[in-house]
Amino acid sequence: MRAIQEFLSNSSKHSQADEVRIQCHFTDSTVILTMMDNGKGTDTIKPQMGITGMKERTKLLGGKVQIHSALNKGFKVRIVLPKGGSSYDG
Repeated sequence: MRAIQEFLSNSSKHSQADEVRIQCHFTDSTVILTMMDNGKGTDTIKPQMGITGMKERTKLLGGKVQIHSALNKGFKVRIVLPKGGSSYDG
């Protein structure tokens, strides 16, 4: 999924993180993708951070995005997708 690539790129370029975790959890009806880093975080989520693209692609798949970040507390993105949703592969 393109959202993983975007998260890794942002973490590498901007966060000063030395650890990134990506978890994927499956339920009967959903796929839950959680991506987090231990970088510098932010108190302001700006559209130019690649978040807009993640949200748009996730919406096309019928999913939802949750974003959590705070200064010096890293960055976390949680994407919940329905199983068997759209065949879009962006």
